[in-house]
Amino acid sequence: TLHMAPAEVTSTTSNYLEAITEVCDGDMPAKDDCGGAISNYIDALSVGVAESNDMVGRGIASYLNSFAAPSKGPGQHNADAVTSYLGDVSRGATSPPTRESIVSYLDTLSKVGSGATSDLFIDRPNTQQRTSSRVEPPIIASSPTRPGAYLDAISEVCEPSKAMEPCVNAVSIYLDNLSPSGISQSSHSLAKPSSYLDSMAHSVPSIGGTRSASPTEFRQSSASQDLALESWYKRHGIATGYVQVRTSEESVGGRGMFWSSPEAAKDAQILARIPKRCVLEVSFARAKWSEAMNWGHINDKNLEMMASTMCAYTQTDPAGVDWREWIDTWLGFGGVMPRPLKSYSSEEIQYLATASGSTFADVSVAIELRYNTMKNDATKLEFPFTDGAKGMTGDIFADMYSVVVSRCAVMGPAWDYGYGIIPMHDMHNHPPPSIESSVELHALGDVRPHIEGLDDEVTNLIHLSGIADISPPLDEQDILIVARRDIQPGEELFLSYRDASETQGLSSNDRLWLLFQYGFPLFPVE
Repeated sequence: TLHMAPAEVTSTTSNYLEAITEVCDGDMPAKDDCGGAISNYIDALSVGVAESNDMVGRGIASYLNSFAAPSKGPGQHNADAVTSYLGDVSRGATSPPTRESIVSYLDTLSKVGSGATSDLFIDRPNTQQRTSSRVEPPIIASSPTRPGAYLDAISEVCEPSKAMEPCVNAVSIYLDNLSPSGISQSSHSLAKPSSYLDSMAHSVPSIGGTRSASPTEFRQSSASQDLALESWYKRHGIATGYVQVRTSEESVGGRGMFWSSPEAAKDAQILARIPKRCVLEVSFARAKWSEAMNWGHINDKNLEMMASTMCAYTQTDPAGVDWREWIDTWLGFGGVMPRPLKSYSSEEIQYLATASGSTFADVSVAIELRYNTMKNDATKLEFPFTDGAKGMTGDIFADMYSVVVSRCAVMGPAWDYGYGIIPMHDMHNHPPPSIESSVELHALGDVRPHIEGLDDEVTNLIHLSGIADISPPLDEQDILIVARRDIQPGEELFLSYRDASETQGLSSNDRLWLLFQYGFPLFPVE
């Protein structure tokens, strides 16, 4: 139950009663409007932001009686019974009826009279009671549908200057009372990449990154980690040329990819090559680890990508790729890790609100919704939240969950537009507003018609990288990092996550979900 100052509760109660009076008074009140206003008040009563008394009971009883068909008998709603019922709702002894059940009841009253039907609303309020359940996934973009009373309750208590416990309670009650049908399918945390990337579907899209949403959310990288990552690249036959991963204050994200050659790179120059065996792609994962996961129960592409990453982290690859070592280098550098609202401070929530242009209340709801969705997805993936399950802990799962979306790409014609995570691609940052992106990714087969002498150029890059003896033969599905403009020595390489025009005019909810997914704010934070 939420605890509010008496003056706040009285003011809120008055607002609800005024709304009831406005739509329920008169000779022919509309059932939908009146039923909705009564439902909003009872919902507010159930979460502690409105109060009940004898006057309120008499008033609602009077409105109920006004709907009773005069020709159907003299039965009247007893004000004491209504007051008692409202008291039960306020104490949590009974659950509030749905708006639909109240409207249906008013309709019944108008046809058969209250004497024959008084038990529908007073004695049996839960015949159409809400189903308490957590929402089901799959995708993000905008906030869920929110009944007015719950929104009012959340807005009342979810403010930076107030204690977090009432806010956590209000959000929990709101989510518990939402039915799956009342949730927009575009409001979930593990995003379907195509929801933001369909416009890029005919080439390997530029997504991923290391920009953190809140410095306290992520661990810090170091020069030794950078060297370990470059060693992993070399041991697996990835030709990095003069592209270097670097932890530096010069990087917009604190860590990024830099052009380390003393000479400028030219437009359309091939900067790096990633063999296809080093691409973590869904169809490859299903073929390699067919018995490690119940793939038949996973019918969502995002969860397939998560399942692929879980398999790569916990299973041995017949092709000899040490996936776990690579994944360990990017855990902690994705979007905002899902965690329960109760673990957040007011300062952290306000940071996210400022960075996305959202309200404190909306961020609070989104945090808990995203965490609940992750737990729901974990159930679908049959992952138990127990330490050591298949070599993973709950913390590793949550970390991986936040990173997979920000690292995932839709991979172009040569890959039949499959989903995958690509070494090196995942370490590029999105450019600041004043800088043009400098690189893009393509499959070798997709750019072959456009670059003369392609094989010779890639072969020279392999020799320059010192890996000619371990590099696998060229393949049409190899991934190339290609310069899209001239790049100066020492310049950070930028890969556009989304075209700048796509971020114009976004709602605050869209900006918030982008911040959750990709970890970079669209509004500056002082």
